[in-house]
Amino acid sequence: MRRRLATLHAALGRRRKWAEAEYEALLRAHGFATQPAEPEAWRWCAARGGVAAGVGGYTCGLWLLLHATLASSDRVSAAPALRAVAAWVQDFFGCAECARHFGQFYSAHEGAHTAGHIDSSVWLWRAHNAVSLRLRESDADAAPYKRLWPAVESCKECYTEEARNGTRPMSDVEDHAEQP
Repeated sequence: MRRRLATLHAALGRRRKWAEAEYEALLRAHGFATQPAEPEAWRWCAARGGVAAGVGGYTCGLWLLLHATLASSDRVSAAPALRAVAAWVQDFFGCAECARHFGQFYSAHEGAHTAGHIDSSVWLWRAHNAVSLRLRESDADAAPYKRLWPAVESCKECYTEEARNGTRPMSDVEDHAEQP
């Protein structure tokens, strides 16, 4: 993929302007699709409770992109990447209320002060969990599908004793500040 992208980048750099048809032909020539993927193609973002449940679709794909951006960063570029994510959400996300909530969380939870790859990636997962918790409280249809990450089965040490011993299911666990 990196080789294909590097070759495409070089080809794109040969001209200052591209007509849409020529640009799409160049993309196809380098093996890239020019039509958006059908919703069913997003395995991780497939709606698991119907469209009305508020899961899957655009926002799921966007979270996936944001997480992948940070996961693909290195220790030097991760904190600036998180700042870019926050600026993008603030300025371009289509839902003004969601952008405001994200901005408030970013400020209140020191998103601008993350350092390094792990710190930035974990910060974004905490933000994602906070959104899931908020949506779970405000949208009864979506609530059963808004689970926190990581799953308790994947990280037994990440959650309180109640989650670890099974007396409270994962979906009922709150985000505790003392959790790693």
